[in-house]
Amino acid sequence: MSGLKTLILVFPLLFLSACCSDSCECDDNCKKPYVFEFSLGAGQYQISDLDTLVVRYKFEGVRAEDTSLYFLVNNRFQPAHPCVGTLQIGLDKSIPNNTGALARVEYYKIHTAVDSFRVDGMDLTVTKSGEKCCRCVTTVERKFQIDSVPQVQNTLLPIAVPLSRKQ
Repeated sequence: MSGLKTLILVFPLLFLSACCSDSCECDDNCKKPYVFEFSLGAGQYQISDLDTLVVRYKFEGVRAEDTSLYFLVNNRFQPAHPCVGTLQIGLDKSIPNNTGALARVEYYKIHTAVDSFRVDGMDLTVTKSGEKCCRCVTTVERKFQIDSVPQVQNTLLPIAVPLSRKQ
């Protein structure tokens, strides 16, 4: 009987190892953020307007807001999102809550030194395709609102949405 138990335990392991023996390099993390870029220049932002961003966010179903601070260092916001460039900030639809579990964000408020923006209505739809254990994101639709203006992106990688100084 112990031989049968061993066979029952070994078969699923063989099946899983055969399925997932090759590495799957999808790099799907950079296909999901919402990216915003601050415009510099005459009538736009100055570096001093952006040196510290206050980003408030509220999880769905939670009453209170939480706050994160982003500091501009060498034209990159710290803490840095791995998928964004200079003068860009990347926000995700779901982030870890105080217990470490991923929680859906209801809205973000991005505060510069001179104005602020509200990002809400975030809806991310992805399609994955592939074989067996390696299924990568192949299409992405990001819907969201900036200050109540609807935005839709149907690109695999996010396009940075320009944020201009409000007059």
